[in-house]
Amino acid sequence: MRVDRGAFTIACNLSAAPRAVPLAPHRPQRVVLASTPDVTVAAETVELLPESVAILGR
Repeated sequence: MRVDRGAFTIACNLSAAPRAVPLAPHRPQRVVLASTPDVTVAAETVELLPESVAILGR
């Protein structure tokens, strides 16, 4: 699940398996806060572990 709000993107994985959450084009991709240190941001996705969340911004 992904929510884009102002200068931030909130990506979360509520499943029991790792997921690649798609990112909208031209959105900030710097991890501001995450529930786990194992967050990987690529050009079009953010890779999240099970039951985790990441907030991306500038």
